[in-house]
Amino acid sequence: MTPSFLLGPWLVDPSQNTVFRDGKAIRVTPKMMRVLVCLVENAGKTVSKEELLRAAWPDTFVSDDVLKGSISELRRLFEDNAHESHVIQTIPKCGYRLVAPLEPVNGNSTGLKESDRPSASIENFASRSPAAPATSTLGRRTIASLVDTVTEYRRAKRMWMLAAGVLAVLSVALAMLAVSNLNGFGRRSFGMAAGSPIHSVAVLPLQNLSADPAQEYFSDGVTDALITDLAQIGSIRVISRTSTIRYKQSSKSLPQIARELKVDGIVEGTIQRDGNRVRITAQLIEANSDRHLWANAYERDLQDTFSLQSEIARSIAQQIRVNLTPAEEQVLSRPTPVNLRAINPYLLGRYHSQNARNLIANDGLSGSREAEADKAIAEFQHAIAEDPNYAPAYVAMARTMIEKGPLSSSQTQQVRDAIRKALAIDSGLAEAYLALGRLNLYDWQWDAAGHEYLRAIALNPNLADAHGYYGEYLDIIGRPEEGFREAEVAKRLDPSSDRLAWEYYVRRQFDRFIELKRNDVDSHMFGPMAHYDLGYGYERAGKYPEAIQEWEQAMRGFGFADLAADLHRGYEARGFTGAIRAWVADREKAASRRRTVYPEELAYLYSILGEKDRAFVWLEKAYQQKTHGMPFLKEDPTWDNIRNDPRFSDLERRVGLP
Repeated sequence: MTPSFLLGPWLVDPSQNTVFRDGKAIRVTPKMMRVLVCLVENAGKTVSKEELLRAAWPDTFVSDDVLKGSISELRRLFEDNAHESHVIQTIPKCGYRLVAPLEPVNGNSTGLKESDRPSASIENFASRSPAAPATSTLGRRTIASLVDTVTEYRRAKRMWMLAAGVLAVLSVALAMLAVSNLNGFGRRSFGMAAGSPIHSVAVLPLQNLSADPAQEYFSDGVTDALITDLAQIGSIRVISRTSTIRYKQSSKSLPQIARELKVDGIVEGTIQRDGNRVRITAQLIEANSDRHLWANAYERDLQDTFSLQSEIARSIAQQIRVNLTPAEEQVLSRPTPVNLRAINPYLLGRYHSQNARNLIANDGLSGSREAEADKAIAEFQHAIAEDPNYAPAYVAMARTMIEKGPLSSSQTQQVRDAIRKALAIDSGLAEAYLALGRLNLYDWQWDAAGHEYLRAIALNPNLADAHGYYGEYLDIIGRPEEGFREAEVAKRLDPSSDRLAWEYYVRRQFDRFIELKRNDVDSHMFGPMAHYDLGYGYERAGKYPEAIQEWEQAMRGFGFADLAADLHRGYEARGFTGAIRAWVADREKAASRRRTVYPEELAYLYSILGEKDRAFVWLEKAYQQKTHGMPFLKEDPTWDNIRNDPRFSDLERRVGLP
């Protein structure tokens, strides 16, 4: 790992993917840091685009545009100008060159000669940049230790030859020991056998071995906890639960699953609960070869279950040779005491909350999703009553309430209070900042939303939803290129994420959107909702027969056979307009009977029919309810039919879109 270094007035710590200045810590993506480190290691030299792409994306094909985006982000971070560069210079048709003053902190590994180094020192940096607060990664102790490091640098340099000799002897000894014990104790003791490096892992759902099938909620919850802990290790890519849950009880081979998820390693295991005792087995498997690299069994009291997940995560990190940062070590080492009586309701709440999310895809227009969400909220409240200091229960309750639908002002305050309570108990919960960002977005507090999303990403760079929602936010504020890159990150972390498809939708690239949504249909990943979304793409592309066909399938999947039949008859009798009028009639009837109707849905249908007055009646209801579609008015092609109407501009103004 490249040690910390000074780049002009900035202190860069590659091990934490962090840049410091004026006491502030700014997190960057691991890929951006790899690009910067490659430039630093070749300081003063022109580095080709190909070399930079190999350094940052060694196992993935990406276009030059992705590299250009990383360079652009680095320039923005370092207040650089591409035309009058003082940090990263573009060498036309060749590549890029680092031209900023550079000073290593922990030794001369930057590629600079001793005589070429500037005179800046860590002492000077410390004096001109106030130390961060005690809660920051870079506190006064860290600055002091860096100063000591520079003081010891010259003395350490004189010792390197002796150290090299000692290491050579140790290498020979370890090699001999490894050969003599290849199939015995040696391999088990020294961990993973030689093989392909593991940079990405997927945790498959733990198999429930309990006699009671009703304990599935428990095994699912523990799987979630393990994924969450592993995801906080920034140097490995961890696939999100939404992509791995579909492999529960799958007959596919592990290499096949790994290929589909594009990972190097698979974690699988079992869990058995017997009263207040829990036994977990876990094993790490190299994906390509299907080789077992590590396995262990654990038995704990029920109340220690979640602390156990952190222990397993640390073990896995050790096996794949991951060096945990101090912050990551602290997160995985901290105890997670839970009142025994709070565990069951919390995990049951997680179970019902996940059911509610699944029903968005499989039962998206009925009331059963709300019923599942209500069950989840009640369970989380029960867990909080049993253990008022269990922060994850507050976060889970807040997230479920946000996802359930538009919140009243009192509900918004209730959710905000729950998140604040969670952060007061544990300020390191990335999911809490993510929920707060989502709440701020739906409360039309744009800057606050972006700020919280970034905090969530800094704490957990593997949190796919954080990248997806942050990309969504960047689109809203007019930074679509950055939003697209975040959507790509979300897709890599969660192959089931459909955020990338919607990036093409808002760009009016409907053919590409349709292609990705057809993949969702073929994979059965999103159930009827994939057909519903695909209908939007076909309609915007002017492919009306295909749109009606997809919407018919969606309505049948949602359980609305009568509406599906009405759509079909309307299309047969009067074409596309006839089908839409049949849909409108069904939704208006539902609204008159006080059933749940989404105002944007009716506004969209009326806009298709050219009935602008009716469309704006329903859009006004959406505005009054602060529905989830309001933040996306400016970018959403759904409204292109009425976008030029002055009433639409007025609506955007009232929402306060940036």
